[in-house]
Amino acid sequence: MRRTGRWLLAGVAGAACLLAAACGTDAITVTGGVGSATLSVVVQSDSAGIALVKQSVSSQNSTLSGTVTNGDSHVGDHLCSFHVSKNGNSYDVDFYASNLPAGIPATDFCSPAVQKAFLDGLPSS
Repeated sequence: MRRTGRWLLAGVAGAACLLAAACGTDAITVTGGVGSATLSVVVQSDSAGIALVKQSVSSQNSTLSGTVTNGDSHVGDHLCSFHVSKNGNSYDVDFYASNLPAGIPATDFCSPAVQKAFLDGLPSS
């Protein structure tokens, strides 16, 4: 029984190590607002993907605009999310909002058109 416990512990430790390595993702948050509404977009990717997002935002070539911070510093409640890939980079995109005006469906922020616009705004790697 003692040997099984050690193998189980080693397996859990190994899995945690693999998860930690796989979680080598970076995040960037773009936050902007109009009136009392605030929208935050959190993008997670590897460092190369995040560099492309930063380049896109700074070049004004993106649908994302606002204050850029490293990490996840979103404001508000989660609206929706999507996962897309371009040129070997994968992106997890989450939208958050506070004081969103009534009548704007949260899912509109993650529509296929928004996903396409996000990808089109990214430079080639």
